[in-house]
Amino acid sequence: MGFYIRKAFSFGPVRLNLSRSGLGASFGVKGARIGVGPRGTYIHAGRAGFYYRQTLISPGPSHEAIQPVQPPQTSTATGLQQVSSSAAVAIADSSPDRLLQELNRVTKRTDVFGAAIAVGAVLLIRAILAPVDSWIFGAFVISVALVATLARHCDVTNGTLLLRYSLSPESSDKFTQLQSAFNRFAACHRIWHVDASGRTYDWKRNAGVQTLTERSVATATLSIPPRVDCNIGVPTLGANGTTLYFFPDRLLVRDGSGFGAVTYHDLHSGAGPVRFVESDPVPRDGVMVDTTWQYVAKHGGPDRRFTNNRQLPVMSYGNFVLGSDSGLKQLFQCSVPDTAVELCKAIGAMGQRSDTESVDVSFATPKEKDSSVQSTSLWLAILVMVVAIIVLPIPPEWRDATAKPAAQPIQKSPELERLETNLYSYLRTKKFQSAVVSASGTRLTLIIADQNQKHARQCGLNPLNKDLLLAKVLPPNSEFDLCRAGIRTVGVVMNERSPGEITLNCTAPRERRSRGTSDTAKRTAVTVPPAASHD
Repeated sequence: MGFYIRKAFSFGPVRLNLSRSGLGASFGVKGARIGVGPRGTYIHAGRAGFYYRQTLISPGPSHEAIQPVQPPQTSTATGLQQVSSSAAVAIADSSPDRLLQELNRVTKRTDVFGAAIAVGAVLLIRAILAPVDSWIFGAFVISVALVATLARHCDVTNGTLLLRYSLSPESSDKFTQLQSAFNRFAACHRIWHVDASGRTYDWKRNAGVQTLTERSVATATLSIPPRVDCNIGVPTLGANGTTLYFFPDRLLVRDGSGFGAVTYHDLHSGAGPVRFVESDPVPRDGVMVDTTWQYVAKHGGPDRRFTNNRQLPVMSYGNFVLGSDSGLKQLFQCSVPDTAVELCKAIGAMGQRSDTESVDVSFATPKEKDSSVQSTSLWLAILVMVVAIIVLPIPPEWRDATAKPAAQPIQKSPELERLETNLYSYLRTKKFQSAVVSASGTRLTLIIADQNQKHARQCGLNPLNKDLLLAKVLPPNSEFDLCRAGIRTVGVVMNERSPGEITLNCTAPRERRSRGTSDTAKRTAVTVPPAASHD
């Protein structure tokens, strides 16, 4: 164990601490102090063996941190700051012209052809299913074809911008160099867009880096903006909802708000290599320059407190930054640093024009009045087709499928109707003035209201008692009559509540009737005297 020194000098509430780590100072009273020293800014409080210490600002690591190149205007706060541009419509060069307005117009325009095809298809299907004459169906086919053709012509004429560039030899050479540099940049195995970046003080748990970066995959191709017909291939960078088009005369920026433009003279670009700790799969054309650990100790080695501490590669990537005073701010990363530097030089050369260089731009724009008249007429024609769909008669099979079957009246036998009438009259004589009798199928329902509990209990209504119900509510021998009418169960609803139902015994009466008939026949056979004989 080595020797060390520690000495404190107090000046009232201020205390100076001298130790092997360096000079520190603290301010406060006994039990509550705020200190600043080699280990950062901290607070310390506590008495009688119970203490609390919290570091407010940690010092940076003693070794050289591995970190990417700082993006423009990065925050010094702990959280990540989003790296994004202003809205594209707010990004404009010093001389916004008709070209930018036409680009925004054709981009935001709603095509008529898609609506015409959809409504026309529905109209023809309805005409096939509905009982219409053949000449009406033929008129529908001709109308739909005519409207669709005119809609397609209107979309192509008014919804497509014809853009033509004419370059001088010097300007053509510069743009060709830009395309070549961009092709080499696009050939990188990995291209990212830096969405957010910010400082972190928890470098031990972040592979020793002081800057955290949030990335998304970017695309790099030679293309043109949608609804634009151009005679040249334009280098295009797209990521995170924003697309950059490198035209010969300016940079066009497109996002959800529309198009913006920045001239190359007002465009700021920068590029350079950067050391990046890669936690994702390593690109095949990337160069690994070092290794580090996911959890780093103070001396730069692995932190032994973590069992799942993996080794991470340190890659050499290229940063490519684009910005302008009007609000553009984009940061890209590629797996080959030299391609980013070459692309940055080619973009810088585009902003340096001599007197012999010229870039002529021509584009075709239809007359606004004619365009609005055509679009309005087509939308009215589509509205007429919608009305025709509604007016067409409904097919018979649809009408039959949706129509509800009429309720068939229940046919009751005369004997059952006579039974209901007799029971109703009998119940009214038994002081059941509000009684209702309803027979349906093999069930008879007695609906009785305004009955007190005592009288209901005496009559066997609540709780339901079969013997009392047959003796005090229904007429004598009613079980036999109900069975003969086809009734098998009797249900009771009293005071809007149903205590249940009873089941009739429809077998015993028939057996008794059969036995009675046989006995009578026997007695008749016995009592009948023999016939007298006459000599």
